[in-house]
Amino acid sequence: MYKTYLLLAFTFLFLTTNAQEQDNHKTITKSINDYYSLASENIHLHFNKSIYLTNETIWFKGYVIDKKSNGLNYSTTNVYVRVLDSDKNELVSKLFLASNGLIIGHLKLDETFSSGNYYIHTYTNFMNNFEEDESSLFPIEIVNTKDSPQKNNNNFLDNESINLAIEGGKLLFDCDNTIGVQIKNCIGKGVKLNNIKVYDSKNMLINQFATNEQGYGKFDILKTKNEQYKIVIEQNTGNIEKNLPFVITEGVSMNVNNYSDEKKTFIKIHTNKFTFNKNKDKKFTLLIQQNDQVNLKDFIFKSLSNDIIIDKTSLFKGINIIRVLDENNKALAERIIYNHIKNKSAIVLEKSIISKDTLLIKGNLKDKIANFSISVLPAETISSFEKNAITSELNFNNYLLNKLEDNSYYFKDFDRFKQYELDLFLLNQNAKKYDWNNILTKKPSINYPFDAGLTIEGTLNQTITNKDNYKLNISSFANGINFSGEIDDKNNFKFENIVAVDSTTFFISLLNKKSEYEKINLYSTVSNNKNKFLKNLPIIKTKCKNISFTPLTEFNSDFPYPNNTTLLREVVLTDKVEERNFLQKGASQGYKISKDDADLYHNVAVFTQSHGFDVTFVGTQLTIVGRPGGSNGRRPVIYINDFPLYNYDELVNINLHDIDDIYINKRTFVPGIPEPTGVIRIYTKSKTGKMKEEVINSKSIIISNGFQKEIAYKNPQYITYSNLSFRKYGTIDWIPNIFTDENGEFEFKIPTLEQKSILLNIQGLDNEGNFYYENIEIEVN
Repeated sequence: MYKTYLLLAFTFLFLTTNAQEQDNHKTITKSINDYYSLASENIHLHFNKSIYLTNETIWFKGYVIDKKSNGLNYSTTNVYVRVLDSDKNELVSKLFLASNGLIIGHLKLDETFSSGNYYIHTYTNFMNNFEEDESSLFPIEIVNTKDSPQKNNNNFLDNESINLAIEGGKLLFDCDNTIGVQIKNCIGKGVKLNNIKVYDSKNMLINQFATNEQGYGKFDILKTKNEQYKIVIEQNTGNIEKNLPFVITEGVSMNVNNYSDEKKTFIKIHTNKFTFNKNKDKKFTLLIQQNDQVNLKDFIFKSLSNDIIIDKTSLFKGINIIRVLDENNKALAERIIYNHIKNKSAIVLEKSIISKDTLLIKGNLKDKIANFSISVLPAETISSFEKNAITSELNFNNYLLNKLEDNSYYFKDFDRFKQYELDLFLLNQNAKKYDWNNILTKKPSINYPFDAGLTIEGTLNQTITNKDNYKLNISSFANGINFSGEIDDKNNFKFENIVAVDSTTFFISLLNKKSEYEKINLYSTVSNNKNKFLKNLPIIKTKCKNISFTPLTEFNSDFPYPNNTTLLREVVLTDKVEERNFLQKGASQGYKISKDDADLYHNVAVFTQSHGFDVTFVGTQLTIVGRPGGSNGRRPVIYINDFPLYNYDELVNINLHDIDDIYINKRTFVPGIPEPTGVIRIYTKSKTGKMKEEVINSKSIIISNGFQKEIAYKNPQYITYSNLSFRKYGTIDWIPNIFTDENGEFEFKIPTLEQKSILLNIQGLDNEGNFYYENIEIEVN
């Protein structure tokens, strides 16, 4: 009977949309589309663990997604990664290169880091254009190897430990109201409590409730009166009280049940008599929104309480924001819900022992093209990935201010109870990331550019007559760059989109018509290598006593590792060609460039055309595409000295005499691209015949704050693998880049390091925008 009533309510509650209402819908939709018109990025960093020693390196893999499509953002290149202390003060800032939406990087630690809690913050310059903070912040812990951490078990609670959130936004007079409660201790961990009491202004007990393991709970106040309510936590050391917000006499309230039915969401919109009489027969709008996607429906109040059923197929996958708007499009009530659509694909692993100290793991993600990163740790590790899971970060937390911090608690073995717990968490979002008034009144503009590489610019400090007879040339053999630019009427020059490795040298030369080096005097600088993040990060002050760290000889005997000793471990997932090592699976053909080759083909573009690709000029633009049987009409990804080339035209200017070797993979798969594409890797010689002349007749600029060079993972050489310190803090392996083949298959090798069992943390995404987060324990024997 109950469901029948709701379905009928759905029928008579909504109005037939007329022309005027359609115009209003267009106005709302246009405001939303304008507000979300700029491409928004989010970045997730998968770290090899969460607790580091000061003689270790933080290794990470970055996934940059387009927020609207959930696919990798291939346009992003310049990504900043910072180390912050517990008060969010910057300690280290590095620039990393994103290629095809992926970053592979590292941050070296040393003894200057004291033991304590830190954050890794990552952002792009383009994120400064938005009202909201779209950057990502990840907590980590660093332990100085001279100290032994002694955790503080202080469970201190006070009035400020309690946060309240009214469902819909306002505590409304003469209505039934639902109030969410979050209780955290002094270190920010949720506290599970029973028998929390709710009192009215006369100290009459009107309700009781409990919080769950994450510290979240809720309770109802029926027929709310215009008086002061409070909640009370009774403790042996004294009661803690928290007043509820003041009751308002006019407004609309909203309750949402998104967990009791797998296919339906139940919405109750209600008001009091005063508001009902004042707004009788006026039009209201129910808005369901995610990014620029929107569903709208108009309704009027037929009674004080109106029920609506929403089929979950009308919701968007993931986070949905539900708002009730008045006739002036002002938001009267707001609620965030999550529409869980199960990913039916699963990672399946099969192990085989190929020696007593190495495991071969074969994996399958059926019929999916995917990219993963894998951290391998002892099974007894105290590191946890729950706060930094890709599934919660890129599906969930990127829409919220109050972040979900225990991924598996909510998403492992997801069922109706987990849906309820997740809904309870969302009910307690007392502050919203996206302000409706901003959406209605503001449109983001590009004040901070979408950086693609670095910009080297400057001014010639000399007089040049007839500038058409001269050109400026910029070159760096370490970076594989050699091309020309123009001098403007004011003697200024600019070279853009330069992929420059940090601390490498570039030469800027003045060449005449005969390509002879002229004397040059100039000023030059890199203009976009220090872009700051302009928003203030939230500071959470703790009332706990500081976590204590005391020197302990036994601990220090295990760490640090022997001086100047490292063990290089590389997991090769692709065919090995001569001495070059590739990070994607597939057949790569290597070519050592001889003098005869250089004389025959002259430049790299001609060589590429003779080895499996179609090369054409359209005007002054060079185009390279694969042939049938290879990447079949798709543009290959081209790297010079392991850095991507963004302008194919530069290949014409690269003389084959300056090239050491070239590796061509005509057919490989990349997440987000359903068809194979080609990969060409070009490596230059360290010196050329013109180097001496160029150094003498050119001005050099050393790049500071350039891109960090990607290096192979190095596992520390531990003194022993059996002690408790290694089993708690040690690292076994880090595999940053695994691609499946077209059948979804992949494989990798890992050392066992004398462990009985090993933990694999796997994170990544497939070409359909699904995210994967798995903690898999493997028995070695």
